[in-house]
Amino acid sequence: MWTVSALEGWAGLRSLILVHREGSRGKKQVKSDSYYLSSEKASAYLFGKWIQGHRCIENNLHWVKDVVLKEDSCGISKPNSALVMGILRSIGLNLLRFAGVSSVTEGIMKMRAGVESLMGLISQSSLLSKVFA
Repeated sequence: MWTVSALEGWAGLRSLILVHREGSRGKKQVKSDSYYLSSEKASAYLFGKWIQGHRCIENNLHWVKDVVLKEDSCGISKPNSALVMGILRSIGLNLLRFAGVSSVTEGIMKMRAGVESLMGLISQSSLLSKVFA
């Protein structure tokens, strides 16, 4: 992490952060560098926590909605319709997670097999007790 003074055109720029990641996906070794700009001046630890939180949301919500639920390729062009469908996808995703499904894809397949299961999930009193307890 570097502290920087604001450059022309970057009013408020206070920090430039480099995150180097190494890991594996299956048998393949993966390395990547990501750069972040911030108007905050904070410790590397705090920036790390913020970035982890952002990546968690990206991986657990946006990636699932884009890749598994195919939100980006749905073809809805009217803004209000797209908004409603986005909300419905989020509700469905949250219902699956409340039901304890670890794989969204597997949960969708199980729900496709029987609408009764889906309706049972929606009306389940134990689900309501989790939410309103």
